[in-house]
Amino acid sequence: MGWTLYEHEVVARGGSARLAFTSLTGGTPCGPAVDAISLRAAAGDDRDEDGVPDDEDNCPEEANPDQADSDDDGNGDACDGCPEDPEDDADEDGACGDVDNCPDVDNEDQLDFDEDGAGDACDADDDDDGVDDDDDGCPETPEDEVAGDDGCSIEQLCPCEAEWRNHGAYVSCVAHAAKTLRRAGLISGAEKGAIQSSAAKSDCGR
Repeated sequence: MGWTLYEHEVVARGGSARLAFTSLTGGTPCGPAVDAISLRAAAGDDRDEDGVPDDEDNCPEEANPDQADSDDDGNGDACDGCPEDPEDDADEDGACGDVDNCPDVDNEDQLDFDEDGAGDACDADDDDDGVDDDDDGCPETPEDEVAGDDGCSIEQLCPCEAEWRNHGAYVSCVAHAAKTLRRAGLISGAEKGAIQSSAAKSDCGR
């Protein structure tokens, strides 16, 4: 019993392919004696009919005669989901690396509270107040408010809408917070006075 080589040419739309396999003598092409099957696309096949052979085409199923590949990743721009990102969205969050504000961290929402270009998921200080998120008691301090060493502003520590015991309790809270900021050198004496005066004139806690 020996080996026999069988070859068949399959013709289909767009080109042809040659199917070759070996079989033990006496075996059948489709029987258990088949040893190996290989399929080779015939040279010149061009499924997308863009004038570039499939074996040279960087988008064999998408017509792109210019073969543009902006990120040089081997995938033509015409069929590359991230034509400007050679890593093709490495963190798989749906945002290509060239526009992802956290290219190595999955953050589908792309949230960026302080709008500094670094997404909250990979930004050590989301509100950009100088206090890292791990130590920030108020991680979303508005940009126009001064935050102390705890990461909180007077407005966050003493919110007017809170249920104060009375107006004096609110004013006392503001005065204490302003004093802390003044001692830290974050506000001037004049600013401290203006803050306390404003609190005293407010209706908060009344």
